[in-house]
Amino acid sequence: LSIIQRAIKLVDELAKGEVASNIIDIYPEPLKSKSISFSTKTLNTVLGTDLNRKEIEDILSHIEYQIVSSQDEDEYITVIPPRFRTDIYIPEDIYEDIARIYGYENIELVLPKRDIKSPKVNSNIQIKETIRNILSNSGCVEIDTYSFTSIETIEKSKQDPNLAFHIKNALSPELSLMRTSLLSSMLEKAQYNIQKNISSLCMYEFNIPHQKKYLNNFLLPKEDWHLCLMFSTKEDIIEGNPYYQVKRYFEKITTKLNTDTLQYKLIADSSQLDLPVWVKNILPSFNHHSAVLIEYTREKKNTVLGVMGEIDSSVKDNFKLPSFTAAFEINLEELKKITKFNKRETRGSKYPAIYQDICFTLPKETKYEDLKNTVLDIVNSKRRVGHIECLDIYSKDKLSKNITLRVTIEHSEKTLTTKEYLKIKERIEERVKKTFV
Repeated sequence: LSIIQRAIKLVDELAKGEVASNIIDIYPEPLKSKSISFSTKTLNTVLGTDLNRKEIEDILSHIEYQIVSSQDEDEYITVIPPRFRTDIYIPEDIYEDIARIYGYENIELVLPKRDIKSPKVNSNIQIKETIRNILSNSGCVEIDTYSFTSIETIEKSKQDPNLAFHIKNALSPELSLMRTSLLSSMLEKAQYNIQKNISSLCMYEFNIPHQKKYLNNFLLPKEDWHLCLMFSTKEDIIEGNPYYQVKRYFEKITTKLNTDTLQYKLIADSSQLDLPVWVKNILPSFNHHSAVLIEYTREKKNTVLGVMGEIDSSVKDNFKLPSFTAAFEINLEELKKITKFNKRETRGSKYPAIYQDICFTLPKETKYEDLKNTVLDIVNSKRRVGHIECLDIYSKDKLSKNITLRVTIEHSEKTLTTKEYLKIKERIEERVKKTFV
């Protein structure tokens, strides 16, 4: 406005012009003044300067900023940018103006200060790397499959396709659903490899499944990392139930991670009422009489970690898999809760351990886990530590079965004699007879 008035005055003086009318200002949408607050402390941190409040206000006043509020005890300054500066929106824009006027050459070059402490390890990465090393060193192969699947694959796995999210712009009908478990993809890849004449395979995968009814507090699908492992072979060199084959891999993981004590509950004996959605979804894929729910107890509450055992016979038929096929799928978020990453290894006794193999003939319905706990109750004491290894479970009729255990005992203060071991063995046999027979 002042420029227009000066121009009119010059026209009047130099060209003898006459003013025809008052100034007409067509301004339908006047710009509103906007105020921006910023911290002097943050300003100095960002720029690497040591400017005080007065120096900051002087710089801003010289470039037509209006100081709205500024108190010495408050580190914040509120200003209104000039109307012609339509590029000023955020505090960082003001920092740039101050740095430009103050002079970049006046800012001292100082290397940023860094904490020399090692950064905290990401627990997800740590647990996956640990498991990956264990399984890969045990001969397993890691795979990485699509998160998309088809309704046929889910139905062949005996899982619920209604739990799957549908993809609106699917690449193909075979990739039209988000998978509800890693197990369905694992079964599909096992079928592909078996058909390629690979007689024996053990593979595992880390990934995130999704289910419609498994939601977080924001009503969005939970994205928990899962681990799935499958073992399948056409060879006759392995005898017994395939459950024990995958359990060996699982126990290698839990031993290395120093997890809390786990319980194994036969699916056929569980109520299946208060289980998470993702667990209920994969249960039909397993044989309920040779698969278990993996649980842990914390604060008197049982939580399901996953499912492990032999694949259901109809599912094996659907995917044309060998009879010796088993798998487990566990939730890594739950596994982290019971993992002791920083636990120091306890040194064993300096005295040699003594062991003996014991075969028990028990009723058919006797569970190995119950027998193991009964034996450990006798063996373990203040100075004794026992280790139980299952060597064989054999059933020759429908009434009884033989369970062979290797019972190892070590004493912290001495070497156990054969006589002392036989006394412990006698107590074990009496307790087992009283409990199970």
